[in-house]
Amino acid sequence: MGHETDTTLIDYASDVRAPTPTAAAEMAVPVRAELLALVQDDSARLMRAGLHQVSDRKIRLECLARGLPDLNQLVSNQRQRLDDWSERLGSSLKTGLHHRHRRLAEISGGLVSPKPQMRFGHDKLRAISLSLMRAGGRLTQRPAQNLKQTVRLLEGLSYERVLERGFALVTDKRGKAVTSVQDLSPGNDITLRLKDGAVAARVTGGEAVPVKKVKKPKTNDDKQGSFL
Repeated sequence: MGHETDTTLIDYASDVRAPTPTAAAEMAVPVRAELLALVQDDSARLMRAGLHQVSDRKIRLECLARGLPDLNQLVSNQRQRLDDWSERLGSSLKTGLHHRHRRLAEISGGLVSPKPQMRFGHDKLRAISLSLMRAGGRLTQRPAQNLKQTVRLLEGLSYERVLERGFALVTDKRGKAVTSVQDLSPGNDITLRLKDGAVAARVTGGEAVPVKKVKKPKTNDDKQGSFL
């Protein structure tokens, strides 16, 4: 049987099987003449396919070209329409301007000079301003008088005015006013406030002497006024 070997499993897994090395070489290296013939045949077929595609595209292009409108005719129609619109636009502008000029003249003839109205408004505003100023003066005058009277009353009731007449304000160490001898004991620290300052003092003792109350005569002196 020559050089043919036994069939193995790899022979069934491979794409091509050759019985001998010589046959494998013949299969790997085809005959030059057959290869040239195959190339020439493929070239001829490729050329025919290309010519067919070019011819088909040419026919389709001619068909599409026949379906296109005449460019010169289309441009001529559009140019004619543009000229017509330009002429109509110019006429419309002139007509519109003339109409608006006439309308403006009619409206201007019906207008009234605003100077009399402005003068009347100015006089009215001035009169209102003067009235407001007078009313404001009356409103502020009485509160000012009441305020002055209240200030005088407060000054008359202030303990500082009492200190100016020779009296003293006695306060304990907490700053609380002492109004009775019952609130003091020997050794208490006190502060005596006079009209021109304050001095510290200490209660040394002694028996408290009550002061006789003197009844003041009733008078109608109402110079200090009232808060109301």
